[in-house]
Amino acid sequence: MSGESSPPVAAPAADACAAGPDLPYHLLARRGRTQWWRPLAELGIFLGLLAVLALLVLVVGVVQALLGGAEEVSFGSPLLGVVIVFGSLALLLPLIALAVRWGGRRPFGTVSSVVGRLRWRWMLSCVPAAVVVVGAQLAVVAVFGAVHGEPVSLDAPGWPGWGTYLALAAVVVAVIPFQAAAEE
Repeated sequence: MSGESSPPVAAPAADACAAGPDLPYHLLARRGRTQWWRPLAELGIFLGLLAVLALLVLVVGVVQALLGGAEEVSFGSPLLGVVIVFGSLALLLPLIALAVRWGGRRPFGTVSSVVGRLRWRWMLSCVPAAVVVVGAQLAVVAVFGAVHGEPVSLDAPGWPGWGTYLALAAVVVAVIPFQAAAEE
């Protein structure tokens, strides 16, 4: 030994927010920890909660079939179909939050961001670009017609009317952000 002391090693950050930009996103789940089993615990908890949710949906479906007869199950309306399909995906978000909290013992914000929270300023700065892209897409459809070459018209036979359209738009605005977050 030469008598030189080695520089002190910094302790790993205990919190994702404290880790800051020094910790890359792909290592954020570890947050400086060396416990290899935590991601497996998160996955196991998520799959267990998903199985409970699926069983609950199955029980509700069986009870509904028994009470309502053996009729064909259908959504009944496009609005209900959108609520069921996208709402069921949105229900995954709380399952993910619980799995991350219980299995990984980390904040839910670390799932989507290196700063450990939703970055509102960044999200709001992206809104104008999203509005331009969606507006351009709607303009192209309106100008060049629908998929089958038919022009878009508000009095077309397939038009559901403003009441149904606005209800569907409200459901989409309310449910789709949570569904997209759960998928990501």
